[in-house]
Amino acid sequence: MGLLSDMSGSATMADGAAITGLAIPDGPPLGTALLERVDVVASELLFPIFFMDGGYYIDLVAAKQQLNASLWLGLLVLVTFIARLVANVAAALYCEMSLKDGLLLGFIMNFRGMGGMLFLMRLVTSQPVQALVEFLESLSFTLETNNAACIYSVHLVEKQGRAASSLICHRNEKGQISTVQMDHVHNYFLNFDQQAKRNAAINVIPFTSVAPLNSMHHDICSLVLKKNISLVIVPYPKKNSIADLEASTATYNLVPLVLENAPCSVGIMVYHGTTRIMEGSHWQYHVCVLFWGGPDDRESIAIASRMACHPGVLLSVIRFLTSESPTDEKDVAANDDDNKVLDDKMIAQLEVPNAGNNRVTVSEVIVSNVNQVISMIEAIADDKYDLLIVGRRQENLSVLGDGLAKWTETPELGVLGDMLSTDISGKTHLLIVQQHIVTLK
Repeated sequence: MGLLSDMSGSATMADGAAITGLAIPDGPPLGTALLERVDVVASELLFPIFFMDGGYYIDLVAAKQQLNASLWLGLLVLVTFIARLVANVAAALYCEMSLKDGLLLGFIMNFRGMGGMLFLMRLVTSQPVQALVEFLESLSFTLETNNAACIYSVHLVEKQGRAASSLICHRNEKGQISTVQMDHVHNYFLNFDQQAKRNAAINVIPFTSVAPLNSMHHDICSLVLKKNISLVIVPYPKKNSIADLEASTATYNLVPLVLENAPCSVGIMVYHGTTRIMEGSHWQYHVCVLFWGGPDDRESIAIASRMACHPGVLLSVIRFLTSESPTDEKDVAANDDDNKVLDDKMIAQLEVPNAGNNRVTVSEVIVSNVNQVISMIEAIADDKYDLLIVGRRQENLSVLGDGLAKWTETPELGVLGDMLSTDISGKTHLLIVQQHIVTLK
């Protein structure tokens, strides 16, 4: 392209290459592939040569002799800087941003130079969308059940290059959708939104987060605080599945940061590259909750309680008790077990409203050793459930011993979550729930 630029009489050989770069679409497959191959050479070799070539023609002695010209050049740079700063602050104030944020935006825009060019690489693919949409459908967001929800679908895109991070909302204040920088991942959720609006009380707002992988969780946490979100669902590909390897590696690094920093409850949706095919026109969703006790398991029951309102959901709750666990109120009072009291209340809140609901069953299983637990988990994993729900941390896992935690390959999933993610059958998804616990300092 440089040779063609020179042959066509262009002022510089870089014009053709620059125009070609502008013409190439960002993101996969072409933009990402080019970035992976030329980024190191361009930033580490060609950029220094480019600036060195420009500096070669600068005559410092002549510049010193022509002091007035240097002063005029400095004045021009200062006026340009102030003009851009004022323009950005004015635009920020017009959009009802604070003066501080407007000043920060002005400085960022002033200092963005050639290093601000970037290519985008997709992080979260469309593979987990089917699992997430089925989960949202099962929550029964309808006016009849008095369940309403605002769903923020955030497409995470890893930023490569040196451009500033950004969180883009694709729906304006009037409710209109902007298709700029949207793709088919957003379209899945928008289609679900349109279909569900016929009889559901939901509103889907699409976002795109463009950020480095190690700081991507900041956008998630800031959105949670700003919108007062109560639950974050993060897709997590099952290991050794046919899910995209690159997206899987990025997700494995992201999930622990979200679990540690999210100011709300977090659900990890372990999905497969395969999708379940619906049989017939009647939608049915088989859900099983494994309840051991503790805050995370109680959060699982809270989610399951919403599902129980859906006419197409078959809900089974299996409560595990150890042989030394108290089982009646006298034992509870004697042991002063606050967690046991809260667990009983949570189970009662599910059972009482669904006393005549044949689609909801609650059963208890007593286990005394690790072998019984493993056998039970393997039997449940082999059953024909569409979704298994389990807490990330359990209060009553003494029968498993401390040694089992050392063999956990994915500690972010918890002990039981790690076991189930390995044992569950090919088309069963797994939701691992962590309740947000406020600690007073």
